[in-house]
Formats: sequence, C-alpha cells, structure tokens
Amino acid sequence: MEVTVTRFPLRIVAIVFVAAMCCAAPVLAQDPAMPAQDNYSSGGRGFGVQVLGGPLFADYEDVAGLDFSRRTGYLVGLGFGGNRGGVIGVEADVLYGSKPVEIAGLGRFKQSVVHVPVMLKVNLGQESAHGFRAFLLGGGYFEWQFNGKLQDVDLSEDTSGYEVGFTVGAGFEVLRLGVQARYLRGMRGIDRSFDLSETIEMKSNGFLLLFAFRLN
Repeated sequence: MEVTVTRFPLRIVAIVFVAAMCCAAPVLAQDPAMPAQDNYSSGGRGFGVQVLGGPLFADYEDVAGLDFSRRTGYLVGLGFGGNRGGVIGVEADVLYGSKPVEIAGLGRFKQSVVHVPVMLKVNLGQESAHGFRAFLLGGGYFEWQFNGKLQDVDLSEDTSGYEVGFTVGAGFEVLRLGVQARYLRGMRGIDRSFDLSETIEMKSNGFLLLFAFRLN
C-alpha cells in the first residue's frame, strides 16, 4: 500500500503564527487600569491559550553505531490550559517543527515533527495575568515524525513513525510574555503502521527553549 507523506511548508507555519499575533493585538491594547468584566480573566484563570515557539537542539545516542551531533531545529504552535491563576494545572501543547541532527560521514538528517506534550504544571507567584509567575512542568509527549531527509535524499519510507517520551522543564511569565526551557527524552519508537507490539527502544534527547505569548 502506498503511503502519501504530507508536507507542511514553512510559509503556512509563518502565516498561522502571524495570524495568532494579530488576534492577540487587541488584548495588548487593553487598558490594564480598566476593571475586568470577568474575575477569571483578570486573574489569568480559566482555559488559557498561548502562542509558543523557539529553537530545538536534538541528539541521538548509540543508534546503529552512528556518531550524531546536535543541530538547531525549531518548534512553533499553541499551548492550552495550565491554570495560570491556580497552583496546579495541566497544559497540553500542539507544536510543529523540524528536528535535525548531523551524522558523521553522512551529512545532515532532518525530519519534520508534530510534538504533543501533556504536562502537569505547578505555578508559583502572582495570580494576575500581568504579574510575575514562575512554574515547573513535567509529563509525557507523543511525537509524529515524517518527511525524513538525509542531505537531499528522501528517507520517509524508512524513518517515518512515532515517538513517545517524557519532558521536564521550568520557566516564568510576566505581562503575558513567557520563557521556558524543557528537556526531552525519547523512550519508545513506533513504526508508521502504529503496531504497538513492535515498539523499539529510543535514545533521543533534546533541549527546547520556548518563548510564549498568552492570548487570554
């Protein structure tokens, strides 16, 4: 059976990102001195949505005796939840991006990914949506990997699939702007047929630096 690989042009990602920022402009333009109509919004409570994006530094360990070096990729998308005004919350992100590495003697291998982490979040600091808030987070992730290329050679047939693992991190937010750092560790790989009886051990890891803007 022939599998059609869907490609996501970078121009589409850029358009989505710009559109989200345009939607956020009215929020920034509000006068903070004006009384809020909703107590949940003024405290940053409720179901939060934020725009996320930043560099990804990925690597692999002991894969078929190959020597890997980190290269800079990226992830961009949206984050949901987190309970900004409470102490404990749950956050789920949907991020699209590129995950490149350098293979000694072979060249650069890069792969498109859709990265979906679901994390427990512990918030510390001011409850106000405009106040300073630090946080810790950790949980698991599911990642769809596709469009794999080594230099200009398409390896999608052999490299497309899925990965599950865990992530931990920390960050802060103030005036609806945030910065966070996450460590990613792949645990199991699943082939593109999604046969859960044939998973393999993964030894991928990465460091992700995300910049965020909260829409509500």
